[in-house]
Amino acid sequence: MTEIAEGGLKTLFDGGRYYEGPRWHDGKLWFVDCMTRKLLSLTLARDCIEHASFADDIPCGLGVLPDGRMPASACSRSQAGGCRFMPTCRMSRPGRLTT
Repeated sequence: MTEIAEGGLKTLFDGGRYYEGPRWHDGKLWFVDCMTRKLLSLTLARDCIEHASFADDIPCGLGVLPDGRMPASACSRSQAGGCRFMPTCRMSRPGRLTT
């Protein structure tokens, strides 16, 4: 992930493979890494936190509902490229997700 800084682009985080669905929520940037099948967040201090992994599917999007639930969409291999709605997660406290 990069930001445009004076004089060019500046790398904020490196090490993932393919990011999708970035959302700013609760002081963090939340996103999924489709290729590593993980739900991640990035703090302002640039600490990357892994919150969940999707062993049976490929996450391809992320949202935040008004009540704090975080729905993740995923492309199901078993559905020949179709998409399905993954179970939602809720912020039970900062940095902790429950399903």
